[in-house]
This record gives sequence, structure tokens and C-alpha cells, in this order.
Amino acid sequence: MARNFLVALSLLVLLVSVSCSGGNNPILTDQSDQATDLLRSNEWSFGADLVVPIIAGQNYDIGTVTVSNDYDYLYFVVALDDGWWMNESHLHVADSLNDFPLTKKGNPKVGNFDHHFSYDPAVNGDVYSIDIGDWEAGDVVAFALHLVVTADWGQNETAWAGCYEFDGNRWGYWCEYEFDECEIDLPGCVEDYQAKYFYPGTLGYWDVELYNVPPGFDVYNGMWPAWCIQQTVFAYPNTMYDICLLSTYWDELPLEAQDINWEAIAWILNHKHPDATNMDIQHAIWHYTDGFNPTDPEALAMIQDADDNSEGYYPGPGDLMAVIIYVADNVQMIFIEVEMGCE
Repeated sequence: MARNFLVALSLLVLLVSVSCSGGNNPILTDQSDQATDLLRSNEWSFGADLVVPIIAGQNYDIGTVTVSNDYDYLYFVVALDDGWWMNESHLHVADSLNDFPLTKKGNPKVGNFDHHFSYDPAVNGDVYSIDIGDWEAGDVVAFALHLVVTADWGQNETAWAGCYEFDGNRWGYWCEYEFDECEIDLPGCVEDYQAKYFYPGTLGYWDVELYNVPPGFDVYNGMWPAWCIQQTVFAYPNTMYDICLLSTYWDELPLEAQDINWEAIAWILNHKHPDATNMDIQHAIWHYTDGFNPTDPEALAMIQDADDNSEGYYPGPGDLMAVIIYVADNVQMIFIEVEMGCE
């Protein structure tokens, strides 16, 4: 009987240590001198498309071009009114008007625009995708869109997406587009911000309650679903901790979090399999944080899904991002799920 008790106790200790729900008494570090701005912006937002009229023959509004972007491409969606058709289009995108191909008098050299498209038969709309390259959120770019169009009633015209006139003596227009910017605001590290951990969780592997978070941030007081990062560094449940809240997009994460594939974890958070349990999700997360190799089918399926799809993935508006709760090096790092509020 005693032996069975010891075996059961050993299994319990192993379970507790693997589940990162207990351990040696953690020592809180003095956080009073830590920066208050330990945050990283998720900078992209995709909610403010630019809609520009297309003007033919200097006098006719014949449709629109809608400009938008995601993380990889700048999109131009041309939609002409019924009865109008385009045979050619010429598109140029640059850092500023100074980078356009212009004559000495300031007229656009349409033939030198970077992007040319021809249509036979003619079409009354198209979508152009331009690689963003080194442009970043908040950058302003200049663009010009020139069309050669015909109408059902035989009218032939040139057309421009109309914003600002070129300086030359020929008619034509150029426009500006700003890659929209929004921020995930976190309170960073101030000793008044506190959290209490609850294990096992119902919302996530952990449940975490935040306290003393002032208004105006994208996190707030209350209970949050949370997930374990380190299997062998522990934290006590039902214990109040002074905390830092760190976005996984911050450039200077704690050393233990720097080499983690946060893109894969973000994919998992936003593509949880409907039949996956909290343990399945945690096992998949541990695979990327601690090199854990699960055997449960749902965890393996989510890992394969992340491996196949997560490269270059970042949460967008309405998606979930991982926000690290950091206490001290000897206290388990966990992260909570925070919904992106950018629009």
C-alpha cells in the first residue's frame, strides 16, 4: 500500500512539473525601475481603404479604383461603370512624386511606368497586386493609374485615377496612399499591475485574472485564457504576482522567448481545431516553445497545419495575438490571448 502511495505521489509530482503549475517558491524581482513602455505595435490595419474616382477625358467619372493592403501586397481594384471598358492600364507606385518618371516640364512618362497591362478583349475591371517590399505601416506612397478606355457608344478616351494634378501642361493625376497604422497598447512593467493564476484553467490551460490595469489599454481587468510557455519553470496557482505584459511582436523579449516561432503559435491560436481540447492546444504550443513531441492526433494536426501555413503569418483585426505575462526568470512565463482591436 505504501509503495502504491509513493508511486502515485511520484506521478503527481511529475504531472505538476510538466503542467508548469507549481514548483519552488518564486522570487519576485524589483520591477520599479523597469521601462513602462515594453510594448510592440502590431502596426498593420486593413480597414481604411482609399477609393478614388477614375476620370475620363477630363470630364467624365467612369468608375473607381479602391486601394488597400495586407501584410504582403498593395492592391488596386479597378471597377468601371457599365458601358465603359479598358484596353490598357499603366500603374506606377513610388516613395514620392519625385520618384516618378516625368519630363522636364513635369508631365508623366506613362510608357515608363513600372506596371503595364493590355486587354484583348477589353475588360471593365481588374485587380493589381504590388509587392509591398520594404514599405512599412505608416509609410505614405505616391501612385498614378492611367487607362485607355472605350465606351459602348464608341467614345474613346484616356483616363486617370484623380487626386492631384501633375505640374506639367498635360492633364493627368497622381494620388497618395498611407499604409494604415494602429497599435496594441499594453501597460508594460509597472509594479501595480498584477495577475493571479488559476490551474487548471477552463478558458485555456491556465486562467489568468488581471488586476489594477488602468483604462485605455487593449488589456483590462478580468479573466483571460492563458497558455504555458515553459514546461520546467513553475508558478504557483492562486498566487498574486507583479507582472509585465509584453507583446510577442516586441523586439526585445526575454531571452527564453526570443527564439520561439510565434508565427506558428499565432496560427494555432486563430485556427484551433474544433475537436481539440485545451490539452491538445497546449501540447501543440509546447511543440514550438519547448520542442515537445505530442502523440495526440489533434495536437499533431494543428502542428502540421501551422507548419504548412504559418510562415509570415500575423494576426489581423479581430484575430488573437499572444501577450506574454512576465514575472521573473525563475517564474513560469505564460501568455494570454488578446483580441486585436485595430480597424
